[in-house]
Amino acid sequence: MLGWGAFILFDEDPSKFVLLIKLLLTVHIFAIGLSYLQAAFWRHPRPVVDFSDIKRIFRTIETWKSFPSDHMTISCSFAFVAVLVGAPLLFGIVLVSMALLVGFARVYCGVHYPRDIVGGAVWAFLFTWISPWLLENVAQPVYSAIKLFF
Repeated sequence: MLGWGAFILFDEDPSKFVLLIKLLLTVHIFAIGLSYLQAAFWRHPRPVVDFSDIKRIFRTIETWKSFPSDHMTISCSFAFVAVLVGAPLLFGIVLVSMALLVGFARVYCGVHYPRDIVGGAVWAFLFTWISPWLLENVAQPVYSAIKLFF
């Protein structure tokens, strides 16, 4: 997706590429940050905690945070932001399909419940939907303030 942005979108309209990067940063910072804040108050353990006999393919770093899936949030937000910026329909379908594969793999590996995957997709959609407002009213003033130091 970043290759599409760097090589195709940048050639068409550099300002749209800048918007893509700013929206991605905004969505990821707010979605992942608030995901951890939400998990601190409403803990959902991973399946390996609830089912001790489950066969694990790999070990997770933490077992206390399962909902929403951060991997699903990140992969869906890449797809949704690309569509928001103006990715072609077929490319958007490919990106969403790849995000769904990430979610399926997380359930298959035993590190998430299906509800965690759905929650991550909804979380990504919500933050992508409000990301233009967040960028204009919250993130852009912060980016401008940081720019003064460099």
